[in-house]
Amino acid sequence: MTVVPLPVEKLDSEQQKNIARWQKLAQQFGAHIIVEEARSRKTAQIIIDTAERFHMTQIVLGHSARSR
Repeated sequence: MTVVPLPVEKLDSEQQKNIARWQKLAQQFGAHIIVEEARSRKTAQIIIDTAERFHMTQIVLGHSARSR
């Protein structure tokens, strides 16, 4: 799951390419990508709401690697 500040269609082209790349990678492993718009909600609440909506039992959190 990724949380974005805007609707996907309003994201810049680089962000849209990243999401498309993640979706392709997820397909290779039989996974699904969930893209949630923040709509001024806190990220923690979005995770909770999404987990409840999809009846998730496990959540693995991480972040993207950043160049230094």
